[in-house]
Amino acid sequence: MRSDSESVMKEFKVSLSDEEEGLLDKIEALLKVDEKVMLILAPSALIANLESDYVPRQSGVFVLTDKRIFFIHKDKKEGHVIYNYSIDKLGTISYDKGLRFGRGSLSIPTPDRFFDFAVPNRRLDSYREVFDKVKQSYTWEHSSEYRNMNLSERKSRLASSIRKRSVQENDENRKDSPVVE
Repeated sequence: MRSDSESVMKEFKVSLSDEEEGLLDKIEALLKVDEKVMLILAPSALIANLESDYVPRQSGVFVLTDKRIFFIHKDKKEGHVIYNYSIDKLGTISYDKGLRFGRGSLSIPTPDRFFDFAVPNRRLDSYREVFDKVKQSYTWEHSSEYRNMNLSERKSRLASSIRKRSVQENDENRKDSPVVE
């Protein structure tokens, strides 16, 4: 198992069965050397094919990297099915805290399918943060303006962005904290 996969699993307290670890190995074999694993889940998923009404619930392994998403599950006919989409091919991701059994949903539309993953409510906000971070950095890194910058311009722009984000977070923290006089 890759070290970034191990640290993500530890951070999000994800444990996989032996079968799920085998599925994760298949995804890791497809990852590029410079691709970083950001999130791993072992959810059940509804996978709606946009050309069919049949929506089977599948158990498998979901992986979010800094460049793509993957979902792999076993299939009786085909063995294993791996879905793989670039971050820029994803539609608006929605997060819904469910009212029953502490389960919410993470819904991800793609050009040809709609994935609805059952996930624990208590972790939904942290999943949202990771997705937002990945989408934001992916968009920035793949913009033509960024590609045309030299290294020192990129470093300067990144440092400026980090300073702005830090100021925004400090402002938000001040608003949220009680005023003590």
